[in-house]
Amino acid sequence: MDLKTIQEVITEQSAKCSDIGRKIGFGLTAITWAFFFSDKKFSSNFLLLTALILEILYFLVDFTQYYFMVIKYKNLYTNSWLVFQNKDESITEEILRNAIISTESEINRSGFRFFFFKFPLLLFSFIFLLLYIFFEIINR
Repeated sequence: MDLKTIQEVITEQSAKCSDIGRKIGFGLTAITWAFFFSDKKFSSNFLLLTALILEILYFLVDFTQYYFMVIKYKNLYTNSWLVFQNKDESITEEILRNAIISTESEINRSGFRFFFFKFPLLLFSFIFLLLYIFFEIINR
């Protein structure tokens, strides 16, 4: 398996993981929001508020990740285009292609670090939401 194939698999799996995480985030946000207004008045429960703040932070980190990736890829392709336009005989198509693939891998690796911020935000949001439900059941 060559580096380009590995890069494609990583990109595909990352997109699937982000899509699933975003769906979970939207679901948790909808449930949390529904609990806020479940008794016809705004609930200011600490657990619900914490869950909602974590969900908002999740979406901010998610947006930041994609903004970061767009900027990095834009810079990569702008620089690649400049090198391609001004290249001499010492830079072959294969060297340029390998450099681009290597840089893409580095961009994705640094972008993957965002996952380690996003996953705990969703996990703790879910835990706070479950604790809220548990305490509501006990108090009734």
